[in-house]
Amino acid sequence: MWLAGYSERIEVVIPPTQVSGTLSQFSVPLYIRNNAGLNDYDLSFLFNELGIHYSGIVVTLSDGVTQANVEVDYWDNAGQSGLLWVTHSSLSLSDSANTVLYIYYDSNIINSNVSMHNSNAWDSNYVSIWHFNDDSGNYIDTKGNNNLSFVGSPVRTYGSLSKAVRFIGTNADYLQCSSPNNLPTGGNARTIEAKFYPVAYTSQWQCICGYGTPQANSQTSALEYAIDSTKGFIVLGWTDDYLDPIVRSLNQWYYVAFTLESNTVKLYVNGQYVGSKSVSWNTVLNSNGLTVGELLDDDGYHGKTDGYLEELRISNVARSPEYFYTTNNALNDQLCNYSLERRGVIFARQIIIRR
Repeated sequence: MWLAGYSERIEVVIPPTQVSGTLSQFSVPLYIRNNAGLNDYDLSFLFNELGIHYSGIVVTLSDGVTQANVEVDYWDNAGQSGLLWVTHSSLSLSDSANTVLYIYYDSNIINSNVSMHNSNAWDSNYVSIWHFNDDSGNYIDTKGNNNLSFVGSPVRTYGSLSKAVRFIGTNADYLQCSSPNNLPTGGNARTIEAKFYPVAYTSQWQCICGYGTPQANSQTSALEYAIDSTKGFIVLGWTDDYLDPIVRSLNQWYYVAFTLESNTVKLYVNGQYVGSKSVSWNTVLNSNGLTVGELLDDDGYHGKTDGYLEELRISNVARSPEYFYTTNNALNDQLCNYSLERRGVIFARQIIIRR
């Protein structure tokens, strides 16, 4: 079926090879650029069609008519590059069959399902999502719970595929929400995940994201990067930690995440399970709230970050191994194939799998 009034659309196909398991209401990224997806498809013509009017986009499920919710991560008309996040309560990705979406476009319409910071494009288990895409003011939490204010001079910049924030490890540059809402505390289940690019060592464990009460045993919840060239990541509870057994080098992007569930923390890097440890966490928030880029009130061994942060999310559930595998593909634009369709005509897709 087709939406009424449209003669062209873009077919989006997610092959089962790029998905693990079955993932309900997964938020799918659509990278709008001249080499998008697995098949390096040129979608830059959408900027010629729409200009700055991204609200002219409609994304549907495989039936061609059921409209999905769309968050605009960023939309650079001059640079002809953009990123959308798409989901629907009925959307399900599978490792046994193709998942199909359709992108319709018309500069003369205004689609109320498309907006910046659209919380409806994400499932209800996300507590906070930061894309670091705001050009001024605070970094807005898409879920509306924990906007991040600037302390010092973190730099607004670009990352691998979208916007990012740059922390300079020699400065007191970090982001903070001093009175956070709905963060998982105590021993409650959680996930913290980030796309991170380390630039240099700082003689301290580099805090990507953290909250709790540092220096009180088991009362912190933080994800940090190596103190020196012999280390990897650390899941920090404070004297109740899991240390990554693999050395993680500088100057490359990592998708890193940890979960807490049933007194066990698990670490994942680039979509792969690394290891786990039994813990006795009882996370207690202090007056510093949530910080990104530096851990406050520490003992001098956990502190400033020197690197780029492109995406950061916190959930109130422990996400699954299948989720991390698929999200790693999603965050590296390795999830979708694209093709242009006209009524009565289907343009052949050139499938190029990038390794």
